[in-house]
Amino acid sequence: MLLIRHSYLPQWWSLPGGKVKKGESPKETVVREVVEEIGTKIIPEFLTTVYSDREYKKVTIHLYTAHVDRKSIEIDEVEIDEAEWFSKNNLPKNLGWLARQAVSALQSQEFKNS
Repeated sequence: MLLIRHSYLPQWWSLPGGKVKKGESPKETVVREVVEEIGTKIIPEFLTTVYSDREYKKVTIHLYTAHVDRKSIEIDEVEIDEAEWFSKNNLPKNLGWLARQAVSALQSQEFKNS
């Protein structure tokens, strides 16, 4: 699992991603954002959608699994402090809310496929 630590929330491991631009699909967004943040091209496959309904904003988040052409990482040092590949059995303890949602969705998918 690819996790990142954003420069604006360095205490939490999260997922690459960002806002959907006008005229762009969520799938196109994740491809663009991953290239921008870690310099790696991906082929995304939809996993699930989660919703954040916090008092200051409501957000729809589309989660994807992905195939990568290479596992090398070239981070955008303005936005990203660190990026690293983790095995599902060796995830960091300080996962942010979104990363925990992704882990839960992946575990649910694995259970359905077993």
